[in-house]
Order: sequence, then structure tokens, then C-alpha cells
Amino acid sequence: MKEERFINVTGTDYIVPVLWGEHPESPDYITYGFETKSEGIAFIRGVLEGEGWNDYVGIEGPRTNQKRLLHTFKEAVQERHPYLFEEKGA
Repeated sequence: MKEERFINVTGTDYIVPVLWGEHPESPDYITYGFETKSEGIAFIRGVLEGEGWNDYVGIEGPRTNQKRLLHTFKEAVQERHPYLFEEKGA
């Protein structure tokens, strides 16, 4: 997986990596940054409200745990979209 880009919404202390789409064509994701946990959770709640329109895979957590957070995120993406990790042409 590679991070598509980082969007600093209100800060960088709390991050929310998201893979957008019901059937994404690649495992590229966007990480959103927030100053506080409350802002990150509010973002996720807004995404949940719109989930009926689009699908996504996302988790949230403090940037100090970024390595573990991104590992958990990758596992969630692999579980939900295993085809993204299949060898091409096999």
C-alpha cells in the first residue's frame, strides 16, 4: 500500500487514513490530519452518515501510534478488498 496523500484538515496530531470507494481500483489511500481526537471522530461520524452513498475503509488514532495504526488499516483493507493485493497477471 502507498499513501496517496496527506490532507491537513486542522492539524497533524490525530490521523484518519481512508481508502475511498466500494470497489477501489488500487490500495492508494488518503490520510486526513486533525488537531484533536474529537475532530477526527467527528470526521468519521460524518463519513458514516454518508456511507449509504459511498463505501470506505477507515480507522482513526493518534499520530504517535502511526506505524501500528497503518498496519491495522492495511489489514482492514486486505480483508475488505483482497483483490487489491493479488498478483497482477497471475
